[in-house]
Parts: sequence; C-alpha cells; structure tokens
Amino acid sequence: MTRRHVAPNSLACVAFGATPVLPPFARADTAERQWLRGVALGAAGFYAAAQAQLVENVRTPLGSLGQPGDRAVRSLSLSTMASLQRQLGRYAAAATLDGRALQLATTAGDTTVVRAADGAKCQIAEAWCDAITGLAADAIGAWRLAVAGRLLERLDEELERCDVGDSRHLWRQWVRRDWVRCELALYSGAGTAGRRYAESALDRARTCASLRHQIKSELMVAAALSATGDTRGASSLAWRCLYASEIHGLYPLAWAAACLIPGESGADERKDAFERVLHRRGGAFV
Repeated sequence: MTRRHVAPNSLACVAFGATPVLPPFARADTAERQWLRGVALGAAGFYAAAQAQLVENVRTPLGSLGQPGDRAVRSLSLSTMASLQRQLGRYAAAATLDGRALQLATTAGDTTVVRAADGAKCQIAEAWCDAITGLAADAIGAWRLAVAGRLLERLDEELERCDVGDSRHLWRQWVRRDWVRCELALYSGAGTAGRRYAESALDRARTCASLRHQIKSELMVAAALSATGDTRGASSLAWRCLYASEIHGLYPLAWAAACLIPGESGADERKDAFERVLHRRGGAFV
C-alpha cells in the first residue's frame, strides 16, 4: 500500500474508514482531529506516538468544562489511551483511564448520560458508551466477569435508548459492545454465545466503512470458532485477518491474529516479527 501523508480532514477516514494508511499523518489542528490522529497511530501500533498525541489532547486546557463537546473529546481521548494500555495487558491502568473518561461523560452526581445542547455530533453519548465498554473489557481482563456483565447490561440500556432500534447511529459503539460481549462469553466458557456476538459484530461492521473494525470482527469470529472446536475454520479466518492487517499496516491486529494460530507454519515467526515492530513503536507487552 502506498505511504502518503493524510490531510487533517481525512483523519476520520483513516481512523474509522475504509482507507487506513501508514503514518506519518499531517498534524491535527483541532482537539477532535488530535483524538482521531491518536486513534490512527494506535491502530498502526505506534503506541508511543499515539500516547503522546492523546496525552497532549487530555492536558490541553478546556475552553470551558460547561461545553459538552470539549468534555466528549477529552473523554474519547482517555478511552483511547485506555484501549492502548489494555492491548498491552495493563488492565489496571486502563481501568483508571476509563474511569476518568466515564466521569467526564457523566453529569456530576448522576449516572445519566450528558446530552449536548447543540448536538455536538452526539459525541457525549459516544464517549459515555466507549468509557463503559472499556471498563467492561478491563473487568474481563481482571477476571471480574460479574462486574463486566453488569456494566454491559447498563451499556445495552443506553444503546437502546440512544438509537431507538437504529444501530447505524452509534455503529462503532454497537460493534465494540458485541466484541466485549463475545469476550465475556468466551471467558465464561459459553463458546456458542461468543460466536453469536462475534458474528453480530461482523454483520454490523460490514454495513460500515471501517476496514479495521471489519478485520477485528472477523478475528473475534475466528476466536469463537476456535472456542467451539472449529479449529480449521478458525485457522483459515485468522490467516485471512493476519494478511489483511499486515497489508494495511494494522500491526496490533496482525499480532493478535498470529496469536490465534500458534504452531502453524510461519505463524510463530510472524508473531515474533510483529511483536518486534510493536516494541520498536513503543508497545511493551506485560
């Protein structure tokens, strides 16, 4: 794939669209674009650069804590920082960041989602859902499965309330919810349920533009197939995800795909190679 600079107004396409490209990206000039740049850098495995970008965004003084859009972008940045920590196995650190993100996206002393008076692209709802989804994933990583289940129940309520049955509105939040539902099912030994959630995530992702979300959803299906005994199907799909991720420079997903096929010809070598790439980019697994 051709390496090229990405104009600021196309960062959304890189982060959540059909055209992921390799960094460097043009410097973002707004808080939202800084968040999108952090997402894109993290997706490519540039952990240190992504963290630096997101930390800068979080530390930038808010125009006013009363502005929902400002709180939303800061919350989204914290949730993305948490996701990077979680990918590296640092669940406690991720939970702290997700907790801060949830606090920003929630009214003081209340558990209801803050609503932006001007709409603000519904970013407050997106931020709240991202934060609580992250907390559920953090809980799974810490084997607090009951806690994760309760958080996901609360998330389901909010998603249904926000979308009124139209899952296209918060497509990314629905896909991530299905991923974490799949993880919880697999950790609980419910492989069939896990496969159902993974396939739901894939169906949702295929209706949207994000290649990265499609690949990860396929990877979740592969994990569920493995858990239900379909090792051949799991292997085939995992290799497909590995190749697609590698072609587009999505090395965290490529590494995860290689982890699903240990012992197969070339898989362990690819996993080690991807891990070296990620380590050079600031990703140290624990």
